[in-house]
Amino acid sequence: MKDMAGGDRDPEMYRVMADCAVPVYLMHMRGDASIMDKLVDYEKRAKAAGVLRWNIIVDPGVGFAKTSDQSFEVIRNLGQLSGGSSPMGGLPVLVGPSRKSFLRDVIGKDDPKDRVWATRIDRAFTMSRR
Repeated sequence: MKDMAGGDRDPEMYRVMADCAVPVYLMHMRGDASIMDKLVDYEKRAKAAGVLRWNIIVDPGVGFAKTSDQSFEVIRNLGQLSGGSSPMGGLPVLVGPSRKSFLRDVIGKDDPKDRVWATRIDRAFTMSRR
């Protein structure tokens, strides 16, 4: 189950997630690398509602209501978010850079179809940040 607002827009979202007992994907929509506190809050609220920890996946939301600089800052600092010693305790982190506009700003390609290679490079770099 995916919630692009991390439970912030619907007060019943965490209860529904817990009742369904399925993996949940909590995404952050605004801000920079300091978003870790917000993602930790999502995790705590989800667990308090009964969502099982092993069903929680977080996404820092690169490209969603973030500037290009903010998206790259999040990716550069991904190890702080996903590492075993982070406040998140090593929860799975999903990052979806696919053809987003922050890649356009670097390679100068307006058509998202022309950003496939930039996406692949970003994915490889992102994987190295863990």
